[in-house]
Amino acid sequence: MSCLFTQNLIYCHDFIVGGINQVYLANKSEITSLTFDTGDTMMSEVQTLVPLSGQTWYEFTVLPQTVSASEKQVNSNNGRWFFQKELSFTIDYLEPVKRSALHELINSNNITVVFKTNVGNWFIMGEDFGCKVSDYNATTDIMKGNNQYTIKLSTTGKYQMRNLSTSFVEANITV
Repeated sequence: MSCLFTQNLIYCHDFIVGGINQVYLANKSEITSLTFDTGDTMMSEVQTLVPLSGQTWYEFTVLPQTVSASEKQVNSNNGRWFFQKELSFTIDYLEPVKRSALHELINSNNITVVFKTNVGNWFIMGEDFGCKVSDYNATTDIMKGNNQYTIKLSTTGKYQMRNLSTSFVEANITV
């Protein structure tokens, strides 16, 4: 299944036609503000994202057929509706600098994620409250000289995952 977008659900799984092929991570505490093109509504697109000076996004190329994103609308006990979002992905060998950055982000447990689908659509996750690491597994194969990291990020928010334009990403996401 590629990406399925319905009114109350997003589900993406990485296959040839749809799915996700790039993931960018940043520490949520380093983003000072976000604005939206049509106000703070469910379908509005992110217009600007203001990072702290020197803030860095880390780009990760994910392994094919290891990525999934899901989102569902949930009713809390007090009658309020919110969206529960998850992103799970596996990345392969990382240089020591990127591996260190990944560990810092995981330890912060406060991550903003931008990801790109195979058809060129961009989404942001964790802009409201940051993403928490709900599962993490690192494996090492000394004989082959590589390592893999499987990470599952979770968050809740009052709106669905928001779209980002390509020009927005090019202007605001510097690796």
